[in-house]
Amino acid sequence: MKWRITVPARRDLAGIWPYTQLRWNAGQADRYLDLLTARIVWLAGNKNLWIVRDDIRDGLFCYGEGRHRIFFTETSGVLTVVRVLHERMDIKRYVK
Repeated sequence: MKWRITVPARRDLAGIWPYTQLRWNAGQADRYLDLLTARIVWLAGNKNLWIVRDDIRDGLFCYGEGRHRIFFTETSGVLTVVRVLHERMDIKRYVK
């Protein structure tokens, strides 16, 4: 399955790197972003493990990686990442 990342999700990922770098170091930030990206690629090939989140929005799925949740949809065989949010964030506020 193909996949893509929306602009808001790209901004989420871009914000995760500096926070992780300040909290730990640049190497850890690089590894964590690589891990999140690898999880997105993995999700595109493992539809049977997607977690349905119709309670937030119809057709929304999520999957966790580390302290973040990847929120995505699927249309015409394309997984679209809509947000990548920390587990403590108010998901309904950011995913509409």
